[in-house]
Amino acid sequence: MSSRCSPSEKARLLAIASEEASNWLNAIPVKSCDLKMDDDSLRIAVGLRLGASICIPYNCICGQIVDPQARHGLSCPKVKGTFPRHYKVNELIHRALGTAGMPSHLEERGLCESDDKRPDGMTLFAWSEGLPIAWDYTNRDTVCQSYVGKTSKEAGKAAEVAEKAKLNHYNELSADFKVIPVATETFGSWGSMGLKWMRQIGDRIAARTGDKKATFRLLQRISMAIMKGNVASVKGTARSKKQLDEYFFQ
Repeated sequence: MSSRCSPSEKARLLAIASEEASNWLNAIPVKSCDLKMDDDSLRIAVGLRLGASICIPYNCICGQIVDPQARHGLSCPKVKGTFPRHYKVNELIHRALGTAGMPSHLEERGLCESDDKRPDGMTLFAWSEGLPIAWDYTNRDTVCQSYVGKTSKEAGKAAEVAEKAKLNHYNELSADFKVIPVATETFGSWGSMGLKWMRQIGDRIAARTGDKKATFRLLQRISMAIMKGNVASVKGTARSKKQLDEYFFQ
């Protein structure tokens, strides 16, 4: 890697080369499995991965300038790509657990006595060590200024920070649940705890169904959901479809 690369470029290159970050590129474009992107979305997703110039500079809905690499939307608090990604990944985990023979609930209330915070999901039966799982998913921007100092040195550091924060956030549950933080990054990197659990789920699905590619299929669907969330965030920086076409698709 060239020493002349900016920290954000180093972070991007490390992230896209990290474990499981490229699964979405191998997807067969099957719409019913949510593995297909339209041409414009694919162009944005690939452009982000390559660090290419994919738009002309313009003002985001928040007022800041979106540069030609269009990365501003990945961490802009005004855009709404994070919500569908969060919903989709949790739904994928929920469905995978069901296929593995482990029913679960999403966003169960009343688990924390001190306040109303709740994890994204919980299994209804013990997973390991006699405890059910309580999981919480988050996605952090690899090239956000808050993390790029770390992610430019080692892939997945933003996800690692997120995992530790989630464990602290749900420390109250640790006596009754095995708390699993599931953390990913915009450029595809994973936190180690969440990735390990995804593989365990995949192994259980494989043992139950005989599908030897169960782990890959699960990780691929999550990988695609991350990229679709990126695209939705980038598109959300424009004020209208007309402006989006003008900025990106000339």
